[in-house]
Amino acid sequence: MKECCILFWKGGTWRKALCMLCILGCCSLTAFAQKRVSGKVVDAGGESVIGANVMEKGTGNGSITDVDGNFILNVQSSNAVLQISFIGYVTQEIAVGNQSVINVTLLEDLQALEEVVVVGYGTQKKVNLSGAVSTVSAKALANTGP
Repeated sequence: MKECCILFWKGGTWRKALCMLCILGCCSLTAFAQKRVSGKVVDAGGESVIGANVMEKGTGNGSITDVDGNFILNVQSSNAVLQISFIGYVTQEIAVGNQSVINVTLLEDLQALEEVVVVGYGTQKKVNLSGAVSTVSAKALANTGP
């Protein structure tokens, strides 16, 4: 390419302009190069994780897994690191490198699950409820130990 530009440079103004345009075009292609990464996120049992966050570390670039646990993300370079997270699972970081398909198995975060507290109060007619309803008698509560 160097020899080509030298030949063009010795020519007229239009050749100089064409040579500069060629150089700028090559530089812009490398500056905006992105890498497409796809994969699947599953749990320890092999079930798809729906709605898991797949983010490129240090950027706002990210994606969410679909109903089959699949994702597609264009990262800025092969040096990118993916952060995969979902509520109740340990966040994982994976270097992209020269991989174009990255499959991830998320492990349960047992400590985070211990912090979940379910609170219920108030009264509603069963007809108006859309969730689960359960009744516990005072006798059953008295039989449980501390």
